[in-house]
Amino acid sequence: MNVNIENPKVIRALPAKYNKFAGFAYWLLGQMKDIQVLSANGYDNTCDMMHLLSGDIPSQIEFYEKFLAEATVSKRLMKAEIKHYKSKSKKEKVVKDKNMTVNNSVTDEPITEKKKRGRKVKQPAEEPIIPSEESL
Repeated sequence: MNVNIENPKVIRALPAKYNKFAGFAYWLLGQMKDIQVLSANGYDNTCDMMHLLSGDIPSQIEFYEKFLAEATVSKRLMKAEIKHYKSKSKKEKVVKDKNMTVNNSVTDEPITEKKKRGRKVKQPAEEPIIPSEESL
């Protein structure tokens, strides 16, 4: 009786392309924990969700593959949020009048009048006096 039993390849370490993500995630979570943005409980929960500290390599690979599959959508959402954030900061610097500007409210500088820029107005050249035929 011939029975082919396939031995699945046992992965003992996280592949390099995923290891970069794991290293960054570990560093970021450590930074957030150090400055107390993330509590110790939140740190543990996030590490468990990402399977970061466990030895379960297939679960880690699955987590990072999910990220790579959703990367384009995530990038679009991030760009939209950045654009919204930048437009919100531009709205704070409101121009109230065409010739008047309001400086940043942080500096508390007074309102100043804008200098007009542009070309100098050309003066029309005087027309030369040409004698008419009747006067000759």
